[in-house]
Amino acid sequence: MRGMHRRIEGSRWAQFVAARPGWVLAAALLLALVSITQLGELRFDARTEGFLPENDPVRVEFNAFRDYFGRSEPVVLAVRLPENLGDRAFLERLRALHRDLENEVPYLSTITSLVNVRHLEAHGDTLHVGELLEEMPRTVEELAAFETTVRASELYTNLVISPDEAWTLVAFETEYEIGEAVDPLSFEPTGADRREMGPGEDADVIAAVHEIVSRHRADGFEIRAGGGILIQNRVTTSLRVDFVRLLFLAMTVITVLLILLFRSLLAALLAVAVVALSLVGTLGCMAVFGAPVGVGSQILPTFLLAVGVGYAVHVLTVFRQKRASGRDRRLAVIAALDHSGKPIVLTAATTVAGLVSFAPAGLIPVAQIGVFAPLGVAFAALYALSLLPALLVLCPLRVPEARSRPSGATARRLVAVGDWALRHRLSVFAALGIVWAAAILGALQLRTSHDPLAWVRNDPELVETTDIVDRHMGGAGVLELLIEAHPGKSLRDPELLAAMDRLESRILDLEVGPLRAAKVLGLHRIVKELHQELHGGDPAWYRVPDDSVLLAQELLLFENGGSEDLEKWVDSTYRVGRMTTRIPWADAYHIVPYAEELQRLARLELGEHADIKLGGLQTLVTRAFVSVNEILIESYLIAFVLVSLMMVVLVGDLRVGLVAMIPNLTPIVVALGFMGWAGIPLGTLTMLVGSIVLGLAVDDTIHMAHGFVRHQRAFGDPQAAIRATLRTTGVALLFTSLALVCGFLVYGFGSLTTMLHFGVIAALSISVALAADLLVLPGLLAWLYEDRSGPAAEAIPIEGWAVDAR
Repeated sequence: MRGMHRRIEGSRWAQFVAARPGWVLAAALLLALVSITQLGELRFDARTEGFLPENDPVRVEFNAFRDYFGRSEPVVLAVRLPENLGDRAFLERLRALHRDLENEVPYLSTITSLVNVRHLEAHGDTLHVGELLEEMPRTVEELAAFETTVRASELYTNLVISPDEAWTLVAFETEYEIGEAVDPLSFEPTGADRREMGPGEDADVIAAVHEIVSRHRADGFEIRAGGGILIQNRVTTSLRVDFVRLLFLAMTVITVLLILLFRSLLAALLAVAVVALSLVGTLGCMAVFGAPVGVGSQILPTFLLAVGVGYAVHVLTVFRQKRASGRDRRLAVIAALDHSGKPIVLTAATTVAGLVSFAPAGLIPVAQIGVFAPLGVAFAALYALSLLPALLVLCPLRVPEARSRPSGATARRLVAVGDWALRHRLSVFAALGIVWAAAILGALQLRTSHDPLAWVRNDPELVETTDIVDRHMGGAGVLELLIEAHPGKSLRDPELLAAMDRLESRILDLEVGPLRAAKVLGLHRIVKELHQELHGGDPAWYRVPDDSVLLAQELLLFENGGSEDLEKWVDSTYRVGRMTTRIPWADAYHIVPYAEELQRLARLELGEHADIKLGGLQTLVTRAFVSVNEILIESYLIAFVLVSLMMVVLVGDLRVGLVAMIPNLTPIVVALGFMGWAGIPLGTLTMLVGSIVLGLAVDDTIHMAHGFVRHQRAFGDPQAAIRATLRTTGVALLFTSLALVCGFLVYGFGSLTTMLHFGVIAALSISVALAADLLVLPGLLAWLYEDRSGPAAEAIPIEGWAVDAR
């Protein structure tokens, strides 16, 4: 093990960089140039569809539903109704809005409103299936008849009109796939080479909607836009805007901090250059592999900025110290790499170990962090140990001697803190126990969450529209059931349709937590309406007919009546159908138990006739929610085991490695406790805090432990070793921790609440990690070594430092 340490800490690489800085610089810039050429392919996508891999069973079922019935996530426009439902001027404006949406919104699949909602009229043996406003009522009598028809139809309530007649809803769905290939000879679509609609197409849809709404919105015609597609697009847009804005802000803040630390603009720019190129390399790799920037990977820029700056600060600090002692630039670079090279390699390795625990995650945004964050850490370490030293050799960086001595005011204060921690270590340990107890109590109150609407609370129209639809129309959320009839059966069987009717009644009575369905739609509803209308509109006939022959005849009449409504609810063979349940928009925390009970009821009523699967976007939401719980336990356990092993192996001392995990775990426990007490749920992003902070906290601990072991071998006195470590490594750790805290607090200026929560929790955790390393770790190390005296048999010389560590 010691031989391995010597190889890592040898000076061959340092001598190579110092002797050939031009070659190193050229290689680094070539690598950066290759990465930059790929940035044009980088995409942003925060849609829930991209949360699960294609082979995930839930994603397979989700895609199966879409293959049959397309995209079921509607865009909704809530239009306020006038006092008089039969106001002809209002109806004219509503029809104009409907027509413009129908004609101008790209990729539109279906649209439903008071204008075209299904209206049945039977005349003898003929049936006409038309639109409610197929002809605009003109006379007072016709307008009164229109009002009567709307109020009499149970179908229209909570579908296109609210029960209190305050709002009417215009809802439309977009295509699932686009881009049909065209036959070069006939110019007819071939149906080949189709692809799923992406964020770009969604953005085109939403831009058209906003333009049409702004054109029609006026006094007396209030329109509000909402729906899942708008919410997801708002998240994606916020990520894209915040990505650039927060990165610029974080770089500005950290550059200012580095200028204050080094009293040199050039030194600050050199450190930032290391980070910028590591970020470019990471994003270039994401573009090459087609990985979009999403909810998880949004944190990469600031995270890598903070990590890379930490590495650069360690190299720059020692370089300046050696230059201040009179060495030329090349020798100072060699000394800086010999002193900081090994800790940087070790901290990068442990940070990677903490992050790769997310790679096997079942959620793509989380798995991407486990793949590309470690890659970014590797880039940062590589550039810190190659590009930065080469630039230090080539650039005339002036270092005033008085400002580079380790015996400055900051170092003296850190030593004083360490001395105090040693004198009062029992009190520190007792306080640590109290903090852990309080944090564990808070952590027990944690709950998981997935609610994109909660992320965009700064978009009042989306929030208000969703609230309006929830309160007045019964719900802005949709749960889908995919019904696949057993062999020998079909959805034309009266028994299966009657079972669907019974299931609807049970769903409408179902209440789980805050969720209760407002509307259930399916083929059985069409059959009941049809049967009633063909019997003179008598409510007594609003039921599924018992006779399969009669049922088939009535459905044939409906098919020939001029409507395409059947395509929404059943395939052409009547083997596969759907039932749609409208519920209020809710956090997945509430949707999961509701969806489970819904599926249980469906299998209970329909299981004898058909196979039942959950479909639609909410299915992915529930799966993502369950995955958060699974990933939380698995990734944290993996990260803890990997980091613990690496601490022991790389520090080179079993006892130091194991004991050092106490201050490393403290920030995670405190973070989880803080979230529990503050009511911040664990979501797709906040759940990443633990492993990320573990990796970052271990960075500081390794620097401290590595420095302590070296000084302990030289001095043979734990207190002297701790003082020397605080004078050297402590200053760099203080400023890197400050950079990390400021970098993460920048997320508070983001547009999404989940980013704010992540930034606050990460900043708190880094602060706790620093406090643990300065207050807890010295006492633990002194306790381990207090029975040892005198230098170790193989003392490692600490070049440039006096033996007197007072």
